[in-house]
Amino acid sequence: MEKWSPGWVDARLNALTATGVEVVRIFLFYDGSTRCAELPDPNAIQSAPGVYNEDALKAMDRAIKKIKDRNIRIIGTLTNFQDANGGACRYAFWAGLVASPGQFNYNDSAMVRGYYQSAAVKNLIKNYFSTILNRVNTATGVAYKNEPSIIAWEIVNEPEAPLFNNPVILRDWLREMAQHIKSIDPSHLVGTGEAGFDNTIIGYSAYLTGPGSQWAFNGEKGVSFTLNTQIPEIDFASIHPYPMFWFPTLDQVRAGEL
Repeated sequence: MEKWSPGWVDARLNALTATGVEVVRIFLFYDGSTRCAELPDPNAIQSAPGVYNEDALKAMDRAIKKIKDRNIRIIGTLTNFQDANGGACRYAFWAGLVASPGQFNYNDSAMVRGYYQSAAVKNLIKNYFSTILNRVNTATGVAYKNEPSIIAWEIVNEPEAPLFNNPVILRDWLREMAQHIKSIDPSHLVGTGEAGFDNTIIGYSAYLTGPGSQWAFNGEKGVSFTLNTQIPEIDFASIHPYPMFWFPTLDQVRAGEL
């Protein structure tokens, strides 16, 4: 069965239903390309600023209906910082900050700072948010902002601001994006979508801050989970544990020892 075909999607959703999954987190974006490729993928949802592929959007509509029909709830992530499915490199290119997506350096502190503080980048992302939130799903007839099967929006997948220990820059960006979402849709919950890095160990379990994981709490990622979850417009907190790679271990995740 071809990956991403309707039958492939159905099979995986049926497997989730069989195991009792009640909520799924899905990406509601595909910005031009994967891994900062120079040429946009013709199947992208947004191949250029404000240029949308209606067939791709209808496929997303159908996927949401399939999830809804199985009584599974949705957390919809609206954009990416990482380079999968577009990400910061694509928006930086569209905003004229770099000459090509591949020139965006995720480890260049000045470049990343400029990305978060760019009015052009913020406007492009807000425009995409507005398009998705206001879209009427062609499979259900319900606007995304009114869809009851969607329980929350996440602003961005795993944002980072590496190499400068100044989490206020990302905090302020997240708040501005959250305010924009709330101005369109005050009813749904809004979360940050971050992985869970911080610049402090205060309030965290020793399971997390022990040997081998201190780097996640020393501020090097430019992220403060503590600050971000205090944003008034942020309604819930979540993290992304990767127990096969780094903290916490799988046993700790299962035991809830966070």
